[in-house]
Amino acid sequence: MSTSGTLGIGAVWDSVSTALAPVIRNITDIRTSLLGTPCQLLRIHLATEKDIDGQQEETYTSATISDAILKYPTGEVQLFDNSSDEVSDPTAFTLSEIMPIVLYTHFSGNNTVDIVNIEKNDIIVDVKFNERNTPMPIILKVNYPGYGQFLGQRLVSKRYELSVLRGPLIDSIQIIVNQYIQSLS
Repeated sequence: MSTSGTLGIGAVWDSVSTALAPVIRNITDIRTSLLGTPCQLLRIHLATEKDIDGQQEETYTSATISDAILKYPTGEVQLFDNSSDEVSDPTAFTLSEIMPIVLYTHFSGNNTVDIVNIEKNDIIVDVKFNERNTPMPIILKVNYPGYGQFLGQRLVSKRYELSVLRGPLIDSIQIIVNQYIQSLS
């Protein structure tokens, strides 16, 4: 049986998945929107580069993530423990610390590049407001590099698992968080 002039099943599937991936991404964006209330988050990323002398130089970069969906497992999170200097019992944990906080991000339609580009160990800041409209930052850390679903060779869905970051922040991160909070006020 000659296969000249015909496409193999793999090639057909690749072309079909390439054509369908933007449509599935749009559907995924709609489904993500239905999971919860969109929020604006701050992403802080540690970038390390070697200088001319071979010394590692660490810099923190920050970016705003718009229209993200953040799902807390029990609908609540400890607000005050993540900013204290000492953790009362570092071996103690709550159910919400075991269960992951899930972050869903949008593809924004036909984009084929991951715009948000969240990485493991990034810090995510979710700012909530109390009854006096005082900002209450919830500091989270990305535990895993992310999960994705594929259609053929094309990424069509992504999510990240986070946990509450306990203890004080280093000064350079605290400055970035404070600037972000001031920009929201």
